[in-house]
Amino acid sequence: VQEGAATGALAAGATHFWLGVARGVLLAIDWSVQDPTPRKLHLRPPAGQLEDSQPRASAAVTAVCCSSELSLVVGLDAHGRVGYSFGAEESSGTGATTAESLILPSESGTALAISVEQRLLCVGCASGSLVLFRIAVPERSEGAIQPDAGSAAPVRDAVSLERKLSLSPWGISPEECGAVVGVDWSDDGTLSPSPPPPPP
Repeated sequence: VQEGAATGALAAGATHFWLGVARGVLLAIDWSVQDPTPRKLHLRPPAGQLEDSQPRASAAVTAVCCSSELSLVVGLDAHGRVGYSFGAEESSGTGATTAESLILPSESGTALAISVEQRLLCVGCASGSLVLFRIAVPERSEGAIQPDAGSAAPVRDAVSLERKLSLSPWGISPEECGAVVGVDWSDDGTLSPSPPPPPP
């Protein structure tokens, strides 16, 4: 594809699957159409919205997860940046949009998982920490995505920092525990971090 080779980051929704590519773009491909033209979701924020500490260049998508129930897709790039979008699967047309950015507190993301039941997004980090974000699903109004009823918050605030889980209070340093390589939610809604891969 024009945005570079596929990276292996893949997630399936109810009507689309999301494919990560090398230039920091998620492609939404409608599997009900014989010759679909993918929509594009850019993870890299516009230059004017980048923090001073953030890399300027786009980077390959390394992970993606989505939830049709929450109408949410989340992507992670090789710089550890996390972007999300509500309603992208239901959007019409084939244009490109830019994901909203999540600010990780002094962290670089390495893994993603969404809990529909808990309405939480978990981001595993290079430090070995887990960062939880609360998902406040925007309401739909005449085809548009709006914040939850009774809330004046804009859509970009619909995913907000909940808490950070770290082993540091037990005296375990990031060098000792290493980066999070995978995370998932168990059937009872609790977190289940993946063990590190076996040594070669």
